Amino acid sequence: MRIAVTGASGFVGRHVVNALSESHELVALSRSPVDLPIGAENRVVPSIDSQTDWSGLLDDVDVVLHLAARVHVMTETSEDPLEEFREVNARGTERLAHACVQQGVKRLVFVSSIKVNGERSEGRPLTSEDLPTPVDPYGISKFEGEQALKALSDTRNLEVVIVRPPVVYGPGVKGNIERLARLTKVGLPLPFGSIQNRRTMLSISNMVEWLTAAMESEHVPPRPLLIGDPSPISTRDLVKWLAEGQGRRVRQLPVPIEIMRFFGRLAGKQDMIDRLIGDLELRPDFEQFPGVLGKLETPHEGVVRVG
Repeated sequence: MRIAVTGASGFVGRHVVNALSESHELVALSRSPVDLPIGAENRVVPSIDSQTDWSGLLDDVDVVLHLAARVHVMTETSEDPLEEFREVNARGTERLAHACVQQGVKRLVFVSSIKVNGERSEGRPLTSEDLPTPVDPYGISKFEGEQALKALSDTRNLEVVIVRPPVVYGPGVKGNIERLARLTKVGLPLPFGSIQNRRTMLSISNMVEWLTAAMESEHVPPRPLLIGDPSPISTRDLVKWLAEGQGRRVRQLPVPIEIMRFFGRLAGKQDMIDRLIGDLELRPDFEQFPGVLGKLETPHEGVVRVG
């Protein structure tokens, strides 16, 4: 099978290309040339939006794995962030799908986000049968991308598989997981000892297994799938396991949750505190891809490695 991967230079893209290069022909689509495994081909796509020229880039491809996206921007400067997200994650995705149809691609696998389901779970795990409730521009734009793909696949000859992952971790990860890892490395006591929340996460190796099934399975799921590790963890355990992954131990103080919320509001970091202490548990759709569950790893002896 010949697979084209958008966003091949990103955290997930690099792992996917390396993992699949021995068993498939890989075309890495990226903004600029990247180092690739032997046999993989690089094709440069300067940007993915409503104006991208896909001419000839996909005509020898069986499956497109669409990872590229506009993700969270720490210092947003746009006057209309939602419009910026839509241009890439919704319109850019729709234009890619039309190019797939025109150039004979059989299947498009779209990596959406659990944020389409919302920001937290309330008393029970989120499921793929729940009504979408995206809140921020990123989640809204991903949902609109899903809707555009659904409308196109209903009328054109293109198989569409949509997956919604939670936070992904592993060697080379950035963002909040990297920040937590740096905190554990400093060695100072951290205020997470009272947190007993439930958050589903996804290791990069497990994400590769899910995406491989999404690309290779003869079954096309009838709805977007929630994907994740087999069991949720708490922020307290995550911090402990991040420390162990670096060969360290960390002391976690049992700071009351309300005090953490209070200081979060004072510092203008309420959203970050809410993510640290809140639940975001989901029920992965293992039944859609029989055999995936048996291939998924759990953190070995409570170790999460990110570097």
